[in-house]
Amino acid sequence: MKLYIEKIPGALSDTFPELGQIESVEVIGDGFRSLVVETPHGEVFKLAKSWDGAAGYRKEREILPLLRNLLPVAVPYPVWSDGPSRHFPFGVIGYPKIEGTPLYLASDDDTLLAHDVARFMVAMHSIDISPELAGMVPQPRAHWDELGRLHTTLAPALRELFAPAEYRLISAWWASFLTDSNMHKHRPVLHHGDFWGENMLIDGETRRLAGVVDFENVAAGDPAQDVATLLHLGRPFTLMVLDAYASGGGILDEDLLYRAQRLWELREFVGIGFAVRSTNQAEFDIAVTKLRNGPLLNDRTRKETSLWPPQQR
Repeated sequence: MKLYIEKIPGALSDTFPELGQIESVEVIGDGFRSLVVETPHGEVFKLAKSWDGAAGYRKEREILPLLRNLLPVAVPYPVWSDGPSRHFPFGVIGYPKIEGTPLYLASDDDTLLAHDVARFMVAMHSIDISPELAGMVPQPRAHWDELGRLHTTLAPALRELFAPAEYRLISAWWASFLTDSNMHKHRPVLHHGDFWGENMLIDGETRRLAGVVDFENVAAGDPAQDVATLLHLGRPFTLMVLDAYASGGGILDEDLLYRAQRLWELREFVGIGFAVRSTNQAEFDIAVTKLRNGPLLNDRTRKETSLWPPQQR
């Protein structure tokens, strides 16, 4: 990996000569789909690790210029893109840096931040899905077809990895989830799709939301998707955001908390799916550990993050 990183500055200079000679880069993110680096002059580049990443970059190039004036905080504006190429087999996309640091931990004092997050969600979920926009993003049917394929792909590996009692629980969960009619009782909105702390940039002085990044998963679908991922920041913060979301004009339908809970339980299965497609054993092991420690199999996590049934606040 170190050898590869050392080659990135030269590869970027060759690919985007208008940037001049890039002497070094700093790794600022490393996920399933992308390696993210920053240059000394404040350009951020995402380097795709797979065709999943390449598809996400195509989506970002199309949709982010349309969204940037419709959302209340800064979002990436793609200026540079290329590939696939000899330097970047799955492509690269870049944009001027948005100042801020990822939100790794929320607190009970983050009321203003919760309102900022809710304001972003209301704005995102209120965007009109015009025919032009609909042609750029996956639709709900495609999402559920993909989940069906995910279950088929993962079932043999999960049967081997987990004890019989655990696998029976996993198998029953999937059977229930894929046939749950309540998961389809919502008005489709434009959602971010991966709306959690690492993709929220916070002003270090004011602790307010400064920007949101990584729109590779944006889609037309369930607003509960963006609620589910908030649970990475804890149930108290998520509930503060939901209060602000409702008071700011967001629609909390009667099944939203239920659907968010089920989508929260689904999340680590999706991570395992990415690892399988990229044949990344290290990421696969991490994702399996997260599943073992997640709300489906871990009683403590389930109690600490549960949104459904609603609890007294």
